[in-house]
Amino acid sequence: NMGYTIAEMQVLTPIDIKPQFDKEEFLKILQPLKNGTESKLLFETIHERKDKTTYPVEVHLQYSSLGKEPVFVSFILDISKRQKYERKILKQSDELEQKVIKRTKKLGESEAKLRVSLEKEKELGELKSRFVSMASHEFRTPLSSILSSANLIGRYEKEDQHDKRMKHVNRIESSVRNLTMILNDFLSL
Repeated sequence: NMGYTIAEMQVLTPIDIKPQFDKEEFLKILQPLKNGTESKLLFETIHERKDKTTYPVEVHLQYSSLGKEPVFVSFILDISKRQKYERKILKQSDELEQKVIKRTKKLGESEAKLRVSLEKEKELGELKSRFVSMASHEFRTPLSSILSSANLIGRYEKEDQHDKRMKHVNRIESSVRNLTMILNDFLSL
């Protein structure tokens, strides 16, 4: 409701209710309809009520004829509520976008932490693998010496081979001490 009576409306021009345009600007808007390049126009503008308050409108304008006389046919829709909802939707969209940005940032941080953790886990796995390989080698050396000395002791059965047996018994004892030290180091690690 614009606040005008029907009689007042009949004497008003579009410029009287469209404070956003002066007469020349409004005629420029109408030009495509007048020269036939457009059959309809659709635009948004501001209308002014009798009490000088304004409100947004969407104008559908069409050039037509009434009998032989050319006329402009206009449908004007108050879009105050629509704009209010559009602003609300834009605000909510903006808030949602900010949430997405924050969550994406958090996800990126989590992903970076996970990558670091995976790298550390990979390094630890490689370290464990090298350690097991090294420990295995360190245990095998004295065990091989013990096994070969034990086999050789069994071959030296004669009384005159006592020195050879003792040599291998000493090697076994030395290898067992070495193995014990390696095991203690291994347990410490």
